[in-house]
Amino acid sequence: MIETLFGPVEVGRNYYYGTTESEGRFPLDDALGLIEGYSPPLARLMCRSGGQSPFESASGDLLAYGGIKVEG
Repeated sequence: MIETLFGPVEVGRNYYYGTTESEGRFPLDDALGLIEGYSPPLARLMCRSGGQSPFESASGDLLAYGGIKVEG
């Protein structure tokens, strides 16, 4: 599941394992520029909101203004 400004988007993608279990990755995430499962525009908005007010307050603002549910 990828979180975007327009809501969650379900995307099927391949996971490739490295030599250890912690080294695996989703190449499509890199190609799309995803940050921890968030689209770049949503990640920027979250960072900006969190930088201007406490995280819980920023989470409430994102929900009120954009209907975006993220944890504080």
